[in-house]
Amino acid sequence: MPCGKVFAKLLDELHLLEKLEMTEHLKKKAETLSKGNQQKIQLAIALLNDPDVIILDEPFSGLDPVNAKGLQDIVDENAARGKLIIFSSHQMAQVEEFCQDICIIKHGVVMLTGNLHEIKNSYPRDKVLVVTDTGEKQHVQAPENGDLASIAADYKAKGIGVDSISVVRPSLLQIFLEKVGEDHEGA
Repeated sequence: MPCGKVFAKLLDELHLLEKLEMTEHLKKKAETLSKGNQQKIQLAIALLNDPDVIILDEPFSGLDPVNAKGLQDIVDENAARGKLIIFSSHQMAQVEEFCQDICIIKHGVVMLTGNLHEIKNSYPRDKVLVVTDTGEKQHVQAPENGDLASIAADYKAKGIGVDSISVVRPSLLQIFLEKVGEDHEGA
């Protein structure tokens, strides 16, 4: 590799370490670092050779919210550059926030796969979340005709103000539990 390319690669690596706030730990042994800093080092190693496919296993484990956001930004940057990111996690809220396509596997068998938005939209939309003007949240049955204004009218007739009404879609956690059931070992 020509010296210019080597130098550019070293600068890229240094930039990544600076972004991960790891330059102060360069001379430390990995096992002496906190779990969160070990996670950041693992990410830096995963990105070292600028791979087209990046596999991350429980990447947010041990990270505080600030470092988790930094990691997410780095992964988002790589995804925007056309990199395929495979994200393995049992933290459904993070998967839901982070991933467009999902695959739920139980004991080596694919239980569900596809675009997360499309999967969620495939579920019935028969529940509605009503938030009253006092901040109280209530789940109610959606009208068969889909007229959410009628729900607001019902509340108004009872003298209760409504701040918002929204159709409830299942969370990824609810979908995961439905697909893997109570026997979740190995999922």
